Amino acid sequence: MKVTELIDTLDNDEQIIDQQFDGLLIWPTVRIVILQYFIDKYNKLDNPRSVSNAYSLRQKLTGLIKAFGACPFWGGKISLLIFNTSTSNIKDVNGKYFNRIVDYFFYHDSRDVRTIEDPIGFCHLTPRSHKTYSKLWLNIFSEVVARFDIFFSRKRSKAAYIEISNLLNWINRDMTKFEMQMDDEVIRKHLVKSILRMKPNYYLYKYLFKSKDINMLIIEDGYYGLEKASLIRAAKDLKVKVVEPQHGFINQNHPAYNYGSKISCNDFYKKYMPDTLFCYGQFWANSISVPNEKYILGNPHLEESLKKLKAVDLLKQILVLGSGVTVDETKALLNSLLEIKSPLYNVVYRPHPQEFEDVFLRYGELISKGVKLDLGNLYESIAQSEIILGELTTTIFEAIALKKRVYLYDSSYTRTYFNSQIKYFKVFSLANIRIIFENYSVDDEAVNYYWRKGWEESYRNFIKKNKA
Repeated sequence: MKVTELIDTLDNDEQIIDQQFDGLLIWPTVRIVILQYFIDKYNKLDNPRSVSNAYSLRQKLTGLIKAFGACPFWGGKISLLIFNTSTSNIKDVNGKYFNRIVDYFFYHDSRDVRTIEDPIGFCHLTPRSHKTYSKLWLNIFSEVVARFDIFFSRKRSKAAYIEISNLLNWINRDMTKFEMQMDDEVIRKHLVKSILRMKPNYYLYKYLFKSKDINMLIIEDGYYGLEKASLIRAAKDLKVKVVEPQHGFINQNHPAYNYGSKISCNDFYKKYMPDTLFCYGQFWANSISVPNEKYILGNPHLEESLKKLKAVDLLKQILVLGSGVTVDETKALLNSLLEIKSPLYNVVYRPHPQEFEDVFLRYGELISKGVKLDLGNLYESIAQSEIILGELTTTIFEAIALKKRVYLYDSSYTRTYFNSQIKYFKVFSLANIRIIFENYSVDDEAVNYYWRKGWEESYRNFIKKNKA
């Protein structure tokens, strides 16, 4: 089953894409959960996310109190509102957390700007490089309303359950040609709760946007939908411009950034999607199919980081960049590297950000055998490594920007998302792993193929164009 076949099958079923609950479309909220379920099941992929830590009562109360002081409803009116996740936060040179996706817009926009950040559980990564507002109380509001409906409003929760059951019946009917079914009761309950949150989310964010009088919204992961679908619908009903900056690897096989033809021509459905997607370069824009505008911006974090990157000594180091979704295959790769490398080389593993907390649980045995762990500055690590290995994650494309020798691991994850437009990499498997010691060069043609330069000017032009 190809990802494109899955998307075409479900996105072109009018029963699925037109289904509503509380006057809001259901598919934008649940779509990515369902598509990713089938993709992961078919390709036997792991979840990259670390298992969430349990929070003590004291930690919860502390988090709630701090979040109340940073509630988005406090403060005056603003022009630009930015939503970001904590996953994209990294430490800057001063030891403060900086969001690599959206904070460049915060610092380079002359208007009144505010950022609202999704917490990790009940907490935020601190200290932050600038004042942020917390999304925690907004999340709690919609969660409380959904739970109230489940426990006290039998009629409404039953209606939601029936709608999701109908949806899954239509999906399973369509998926028979792939000999796959969705029969996970945990996911069914999750989907019921998700659609119960849509209406309170919509009115909560509509009130927030109206009270702050915003005219533009920048939102991380907007095309993923989920709770952001009703948020975006609220913004667009108020004529607020919605923009999503590209956050990582995307191509024609990424389920969040490709849609069936019946969605692409559906103006009502487009109300749940960003108006504009900022893309890193023409390659990325050409590789996806989203219904709305694609604007070539560049990659602010890569561009600014390379400006600051100091010269480093080249080390006899094989840097493996983790995807987090092929744990067993990654273990096999690391084991093979330990077996074939000469004593002169070190094998270094850089985990995917979403698996940081579980890295010793997953790879502890290999670390004890000699694999070194890298959690430092990404670009310094790439610059000082002689050989770069990885799957189809953003970091291997960023390594091309540093003109490094990059070898693409032919894993199940790579095969799921690889296409003929992806080039300038040497592809290897465990059977021919020794080709990683063969030298080859990367030139400006390869860099310019993936990355547009001059993001600041592009951003200024975009703002100027949308002020008119």
